[in-house]
Amino acid sequence: MGEVSSSIADKDIVDCSSLVPIDEQDQDDNMTQDSSGGDQILSAVPPLSVVRRIEEPYMGQEFVSEAEAHAFYNAYATRVGFVIRVSKLSRSRRDGSVIGRALVCNKEGFRMPDKREKIVRQRAETRVGCRAMIMVRKLNSGLWSITKFVKEHTHPLTPGRGRRDFVYEQYPIVSHTEPLTVYLALKWLYDFLIPLPLLFSSSSHLNPCSPFSKVDKKENLEESGHDRVRELSQQLALEKNRTETYKRNLELLYEYIEEHNETVSKQIQQIVESVKEIEAKEQENPR
Repeated sequence: MGEVSSSIADKDIVDCSSLVPIDEQDQDDNMTQDSSGGDQILSAVPPLSVVRRIEEPYMGQEFVSEAEAHAFYNAYATRVGFVIRVSKLSRSRRDGSVIGRALVCNKEGFRMPDKREKIVRQRAETRVGCRAMIMVRKLNSGLWSITKFVKEHTHPLTPGRGRRDFVYEQYPIVSHTEPLTVYLALKWLYDFLIPLPLLFSSSSHLNPCSPFSKVDKKENLEESGHDRVRELSQQLALEKNRTETYKRNLELLYEYIEEHNETVSKQIQQIVESVKEIEAKEQENPR
């Protein structure tokens, strides 16, 4: 799998690489681990144009901040063709600050099927056990360095595609909202075209001595048609905006569900491990 690992003699750093087994673990009394991954990365993420242009991450690569490391790996993931996810973090027992972070492929791990879930439509597989990731740690100097890099993926890559493209692929029904707009447009056109023959037929029975000439009648019809077309255009624009809103909401909902499932899976795994430890202790020390 092309895994590389190293340990740094930094008593404020703890290895949080339990996602991918490695041979070395450096822990001390001044450090602790937090597997929730709940802390948010610094909001001051530099724009992609500022991110250093490097073909791929490498061991020992340094960044000014955690946010810069996240932006770099995200840009690399977009170019290569996958989406990243914040996985685990390490905290210092001294002040509780984040000193380590693992960024993994969003297809890391496996999705646990819910037997209670009624499958109406088969969703695209989102977890295939991919182990591609980087791990960054904060050094004594204040810089952040890559201490682990796994390059290979266990699934096809799609270079140049972003998070939104992957979401639409997993939820293809999102792209099916366009027929609604087309249907409404056709319906409005149908409502507009039907009265036209009645309008023209009724105009033929008008009094020829009417003060309105044929030119005036034609202009009135054209003006009415333009007004109707303008109204339809406004309605189409409104439906398009509504469709975009639905897409954004579905995207946010998917991300929330994914994060929630990940948190629940980790909690279940911790409970299982705790139960195993208790059973092992009871077997070692029977009453």
